[in-house]
Amino acid sequence: MRKLVAYLFLLTLAGCGSVQIKPPLCPGTRDYDVQVCRGEKVYHIPNPPLAALQRKAKCEQCIDIKDNCVWGVPQHCEPKWRWDQK
Repeated sequence: MRKLVAYLFLLTLAGCGSVQIKPPLCPGTRDYDVQVCRGEKVYHIPNPPLAALQRKAKCEQCIDIKDNCVWGVPQHCEPKWRWDQK
């Protein structure tokens, strides 16, 4: 019985020793926000070269309209109903 209590005590000490205590969040931020007061920096990933022109070309070809036509759907890409076609 004493061995069991000793093992549980050691296990408890090992478990408590491995827990990392996080510093408090910056005021007014959430856990996943950038913590500027802790020294974290915002990282902006740049767009690839000519990304806007590629999206416009895909939009004009009616490829993946939801993602590429951010300026509005062109008329030739809008769905046509049977009674609208001439």
